[in-house]
Amino acid sequence: MPSVSPYHYLTVGSTTLSHIDIRKGIVTQSDDQEDELLSMSFVPDDDRNDTVLVSHGGGIVTIWKNSKNKLMDQLSRIKVNKEASIDVMISAMDAGDDDMAASVWCGDSDGLVHRVNYKKGKVVETRLHGTADEVGFLDIDYEYRLLTAGMDSMKLWLAEGDDEEEEESEGEESEESEESDEESDESSGEESEGDDGNGSNSEESDSNDEDEVESSDDEKEKEEESTETDHKNIEAESGKQANKRQASQPKSAGENVKKQKLKQTSKLAHSHGIRRFDGL
Repeated sequence: MPSVSPYHYLTVGSTTLSHIDIRKGIVTQSDDQEDELLSMSFVPDDDRNDTVLVSHGGGIVTIWKNSKNKLMDQLSRIKVNKEASIDVMISAMDAGDDDMAASVWCGDSDGLVHRVNYKKGKVVETRLHGTADEVGFLDIDYEYRLLTAGMDSMKLWLAEGDDEEEEESEGEESEESEESDEESDESSGEESEGDDGNGSNSEESDSNDEDEVESSDDEKEKEEESTETDHKNIEAESGKQANKRQASQPKSAGENVKKQKLKQTSKLAHSHGIRRFDGL
């Protein structure tokens, strides 16, 4: 309660509303409301922190005034959503607009957000945050736009003037896209007409196709001749290699026997000297 004192606060919990001085303790405590009090908010058109709005678990918002009965009991109630609890509440904070200055935003457990005008005593607007996500948090940005959040998602709501501007910009974009499509269709039509009017293009393409077929036939004949010559060269080389191998083989078994004896004698001659490792 900044207009009263920086040490004074209002709290809700269980079924009572309490006025607390943090230096001394509880100043006043309301009567038992027989319903759970979940959240509360001041309104921007009250500079004295006199009017307080409190949300209940039974889906209603109650109005309290410190100047009337020291916040001992509610003065009136506003039905919001009887099938859900009003879990969170925040002031609209826009004191420049008379309608918004007397309004608070209320989020319920059904995923709905309601704007309640306490002077009119009714709900003036309802928005859907989500069908399977209850509203657990509310805030206002620097342009007085509403921010809603739950367990699964968060949404920033545009003001009424912003919606109109968006619709106008979308309309301009669609007109520009239609004009560009028409220009592209006209250019494609001109290109197709130019191709149909010149018959020489088709004749030149046919002649080019015939030349390509003839050149491909000549290339095939050249490849066949080259493959035949390659086969002949390979056969000649294989015959030469076979003759060389036959020439390199020993002519008789006697020569092999002589070579083995010479190896044995050489090994015996060097048995007392440095060992020879013939296999390495």
